[in-house]
Amino acid sequence: VEVMAKNLQGQPREIPMRVIHDGEAVYYIGDFLVAHREILNFTIEVKPDGSTGFHTAKLTQEFFTK
Repeated sequence: VEVMAKNLQGQPREIPMRVIHDGEAVYYIGDFLVAHREILNFTIEVKPDGSTGFHTAKLTQEFFTK
């Protein structure tokens, strides 16, 4: 799993992911700082076991910190 975020000015921010195993479940968690009302565009790439390529998902999120 690879995650990249860009702010509205197009400045990239790579988000390091850590893996958490809980029984048969596997979670990928990334911690990063945000400013109040910051909007980030995320690109998430996942390569499932046994796959030859990545699957990509994109989303936009506005963060509220106060």
